[in-house]
Amino acid sequence: MVDDFSRSTWTQLLSCKSNDLHTIKALICLIETQFNTIVKAIRTDNGLEFINKETSDFLQDKGIIHQRPCTYTPQQNGIVERKHKYLLETARALLYHSKLPMQYWGECILTTTYLINRLPSTALKNKTPFEIVYHKQPIYSHLRSFGCLCFTTTVKGHKDKFEPRSTPHVFVGYPFNTKGYKVLNLETKRIHISRDVVFYENVFPFATIFPDSSFTSALQKLTNSEMLNSSINTFDAYMMDSNIAKGL
Repeated sequence: MVDDFSRSTWTQLLSCKSNDLHTIKALICLIETQFNTIVKAIRTDNGLEFINKETSDFLQDKGIIHQRPCTYTPQQNGIVERKHKYLLETARALLYHSKLPMQYWGECILTTTYLINRLPSTALKNKTPFEIVYHKQPIYSHLRSFGCLCFTTTVKGHKDKFEPRSTPHVFVGYPFNTKGYKVLNLETKRIHISRDVVFYENVFPFATIFPDSSFTSALQKLTNSEMLNSSINTFDAYMMDSNIAKGL
């Protein structure tokens, strides 16, 4: 969803289109509470998830005007169409550069949204959407290279003296409303949030495991348990031989 005035973008990953109304309600509530303003109009395409009695009743009860373009006329909804293209192109660049499997495309989209809200726009006279919404300059010092290698502190009570104090992960984004980083565990393939992270922004684990492979072949290898274990062992061997591992 894109704010027409500030060009600020909110992205929510949905399991199905029927959840659109719930997302719209949550966003409108967020805007009214956090920014002390009201939503006067909302513009959508002619998708059935927007054109239904439940959505119409909700917007009428809120006094919100529902604007829709003519059939097969997406240029009447040009702002969000261009933003959608911008999101996909930037997310595609992140995915190709990091060589992450396609199954993590959602993390690329969320990270892209986070970044473009903090990038200057000529439509805003070289201001950022973040600056327009929050009336302050965004901070860039915490930004890291998407898909790079990182090590997080091992969270475990009663640690053995000789157990490792950190584990290798891949950086996959910025969590909402939490001061930390979203990281992907290379062994368990689970994503969690951590604050204590050391980054190696010149090392991309998936690019190391699959240096010349396409996304399709990489995804096939990652979904095969035997190849997955082999890939992890290959990466571990690489880390043991690298200067980075020797310096840890």
